[in-house]
Amino acid sequence: MIEQYFRAILDNSPENIVLLGKNHEVLAFNQTIQNVLYEYHNVQLQVGDLYYPKFVIEENRDLYLEAFQSAINGKPFTTQNYTSNEKVSLWFEYKMQPVYIENNLLGVTLTAKNITAEKEAELKIIDLSEKLKAILDNTNESITLLDLNYKILAINEIGAKTLTKNTNSNTYIGNDFREYIPDKGNLFYQYYQKATRGEKNSIEIPYQNFKGESIIYQTTFNPVYDRNQIQIGVSIFAKDITEKKRLEGSLLESEEKFRKFTELAPVGIIITDDNLNISYANTYVKKLLGYTMDELMVLNIANIIQNIVIKNNEYIEVDDLDFRINDIIFDQENFVAIRKDKQVNNIILSSNIIINQNKGGYIFIFQDVTGIKSKNATIEEQNKKLRDIAWYQSHVIRSPLTRIMGLIALLEETKLSKEEIDYCYQSILDSAHELDDVIHKIVKKI
Repeated sequence: MIEQYFRAILDNSPENIVLLGKNHEVLAFNQTIQNVLYEYHNVQLQVGDLYYPKFVIEENRDLYLEAFQSAINGKPFTTQNYTSNEKVSLWFEYKMQPVYIENNLLGVTLTAKNITAEKEAELKIIDLSEKLKAILDNTNESITLLDLNYKILAINEIGAKTLTKNTNSNTYIGNDFREYIPDKGNLFYQYYQKATRGEKNSIEIPYQNFKGESIIYQTTFNPVYDRNQIQIGVSIFAKDITEKKRLEGSLLESEEKFRKFTELAPVGIIITDDNLNISYANTYVKKLLGYTMDELMVLNIANIIQNIVIKNNEYIEVDDLDFRINDIIFDQENFVAIRKDKQVNNIILSSNIIINQNKGGYIFIFQDVTGIKSKNATIEEQNKKLRDIAWYQSHVIRSPLTRIMGLIALLEETKLSKEEIDYCYQSILDSAHELDDVIHKIVKKI
């Protein structure tokens, strides 16, 4: 009865079990291995059969003999092996153990456990892991996973290369990350501790490598949890933005120079986006139109230039003519600017397309000609006065002046009677009064 119980236990085991003698003969087996071998070889396994070579396929013979020899010599053997034929493909974990009866070697047990499902799952995990590693290694960011005590759990290729480059030392899993950041005042320590408390942060961190070079990293700290929502570490994503910050600094410097230049310009300068919304205006514009910069920043060019109407995002109407917005190019053309107080100024307007950081826009340059026209009118008026003065001088002034000069010459060169002399003096006086009247009229015209 006990033998039947043990037989039932073995036959219902999911593992393939066969007991082999010293010469590979089959001494005993369970139902599981009999079914598997029949599926493979279409032959029923029997006691007394030579397991080798009858049931060992050619590609597994060397492995079988190695395992058998090890077990016969008293050393257990374990391996995993993939077996396939036209009918079926399976993964097995093979074990061979020596079997003794009263300290005498009887033979070996061959146990084969079907691990196909586990192995396929493992291979999928490995494949996914390799793909994930390939993705991480091909990013432009350093990615590092630390445990809660600064130990490196994982690091991608660029992360390892970056640490080696910055510290001149090799990087290994298990190393203490603090070895690579000797400056205890570095922001890394502050934000790593925040991440260990569950906080997520992104910050720019300055760093100095072993050569003394300054580097800036855009660094993100993320708390990492296992499937049970227990925190196991901190992931650190770091991207070198040193060149980007340098370019931003250069751009800001260029913008500052541009602003200084435009603020001193004796003409109005307005910059808009591609929909003609104002993004910048210089001092000339603000003074001429009476707006503050904040007020101008919410306006469109159509709000300050008369006879320009935005019809939609593609078309604009100028003096009842339709144009595409990207064709709005003016060259010294006359327009009217509308001030904040609704008064108007005559201006000469020019414009052109500009590209800024891959974004389209326009620059408008204009000059107020209202004052110029007023000055021209004043000059014309002065010219008219000068022409009148010249006419007076040529015709009206010369008449009394000539008489005076003629009378004086007559008095000096001719002997005249007393009555004639009195007449000459009276005529000189009359001509002097006439000349004085003419001079007063000229003064009033100036």
